[in-house]
Amino acid sequence: MRKSLAFKMLVAALAPCVLVGCLPAARTSGDGTAAAAMDLGGPGADTAGNQDVAAGDDALAAADAASQTDAKSNADAPLLGCKTNAECAAFAAIPCRTATCDKATGFCVQAVKEDGADCTPTGAHPCVASAACAVGLCVAVTVACDDNNACTKDSCDPAKGCINAAVDTLCDDKNACTQNDVCVDKVCKGTASVSCDDKNSCSKDSCDPTTGCVHANLVDSTTCDDGQKCTLADGCKNGVCTGTVNKCDDNKLCTFDLCLEFEKDDGCTHTPGSAFMLACNDGSVCNLNGACDIDGNCTGTPKDCDDGNPCTDDSCKEPTGCAHKPNTAVCTGASPCDVSGQCSAGQCVTKTKDCNDGNNCTNDSCDPKSGCLHAANTAACGDGNPCTSADFCKDGACQAGPATSCDDGDACTSDSCDMTKGCLHAPVAPGTTCSVGQCVAGLCLGATCGDGLCGFTESSGSCASDCPASGGACTVSDTACQATCVASKCATQAAACNADPTCAAVTSCESACTTAACRLGCASGVPAGSLAHANALHACSQAFCVANNWIGKKCSGSGSQLTTCLDACEGSMCAGLSLSCKASSGCLAIRSCLQACANGDVGCITGCMGKGSATDAELGADLDNCSAIACQ
Repeated sequence: MRKSLAFKMLVAALAPCVLVGCLPAARTSGDGTAAAAMDLGGPGADTAGNQDVAAGDDALAAADAASQTDAKSNADAPLLGCKTNAECAAFAAIPCRTATCDKATGFCVQAVKEDGADCTPTGAHPCVASAACAVGLCVAVTVACDDNNACTKDSCDPAKGCINAAVDTLCDDKNACTQNDVCVDKVCKGTASVSCDDKNSCSKDSCDPTTGCVHANLVDSTTCDDGQKCTLADGCKNGVCTGTVNKCDDNKLCTFDLCLEFEKDDGCTHTPGSAFMLACNDGSVCNLNGACDIDGNCTGTPKDCDDGNPCTDDSCKEPTGCAHKPNTAVCTGASPCDVSGQCSAGQCVTKTKDCNDGNNCTNDSCDPKSGCLHAANTAACGDGNPCTSADFCKDGACQAGPATSCDDGDACTSDSCDMTKGCLHAPVAPGTTCSVGQCVAGLCLGATCGDGLCGFTESSGSCASDCPASGGACTVSDTACQATCVASKCATQAAACNADPTCAAVTSCESACTTAACRLGCASGVPAGSLAHANALHACSQAFCVANNWIGKKCSGSGSQLTTCLDACEGSMCAGLSLSCKASSGCLAIRSCLQACANGDVGCITGCMGKGSATDAELGADLDNCSAIACQ
């Protein structure tokens, strides 16, 4: 099939446009004639738009047919071609080129970008550092891979980019203090240090990485060794070691002294002269009648400096002569009231004999002729019994005074005196009548709810504010309080007992008992392990729930009531520590002493701590800590 003449002319017109970057503004006009914006020209132009179609060009024939149909059906259709810059994107995508739409002609007009404009070259890879336009071409600048390291071989791989591979070669680490420099793992390292020792003992040798070896003169008079036997007091001067001539003077008047380098040891020689047996004077104040001996020594008779005083050490000292240095030797006195003395400041100092017989009822003295005397007196004394007071001396012996009064004025304590411990104040039986109510743990407590103290007739049920069920002790009859106490304070023992059926049976049996015989019956025939669980629970209950009817309130106040309250509290809440302290006399001594100290008196407190061992002090401190938390 023949192509239409109009199509061929359109192709001929587009050929130069492809080269310069333009597109046709329109293919045909609305009436089928060639567009006015495109000069097709030449003979054979078909102004009617009707073209013959050669056989086989089906696609072009279809396009022509569509164009003809459109031309016939829409005589007023707009011209075809570009209308916006976006339609020229294919030309604008070329590096260093731009494309805009000439709306008047419908052609895409291509222009070259200015030199130096950024661009992206075709096939850019990691070895391309940057690119810029030059005369319409995108010129790339390669990446500089030189890392200025002599220990690497630098290159660029289009796939990986810069490669700085390590090389094993000689190099220079720029350090004047190293030598045999070689590359190791991309680093130039010196394998040996430069020796800067100039063998001069009067210089300080060092190395400066920039300039190399430095030899600084030591300070003048610095001690050194010039290697010569016959010089002494060698010292540095202007960087040179020099010394003074050794005269080898042995301070002997009867020898000829000389120093020779080839001699052994220090090179000194001492040759006896010809003055044997001649008188000499070596200038010593401690020698008399001097004369030269065969060995060249000026010898004489030592001067006698004995002063006859046993409290001095006598000697002869140059250049002053005789010296008498005081010593501390033992010496004796002349009186029977003197004991062996000791020399002091060159004199024999004796002590008066101690005539103390350990008896406070005698006045002890010493008579220079007869010795110790012990005269009876009538002074106050102590017979060792804390239950007597105002003891007095008679006929040289301590006599007991009247009985000590232990009355503390507290109706709720039973006062007594122990020969060992002294006054004791034990709480009376709970419920004993007192001035404001009834006694509880040595305290006289009323039944006023809200006063902060749990009276004998009060309970957690009747007065929870004074008798909290969650802590402290309960009255024997307050079963609700006891149950709460056991659950909170004795939970471990209760759990162990509840897990043991026999133990649970014993405690259930005892809950109905009112006599000791009944409780013994409950425990009869019970296995030892079960009975141990029951006893543990009972002991815990006694300590925390019913012991002394104590209710766990903080103790306050002062005097015997505070002491009694603290004793009751510590006996229950700090039971283990309290028993341990009472078993240690040292712990008791410390705590008794501390009770007399004023608060904050560090000196007094320190003194008390010395009344027991370190273990006693630690035990007392632990008990105080427990008491402070639970009781005070």
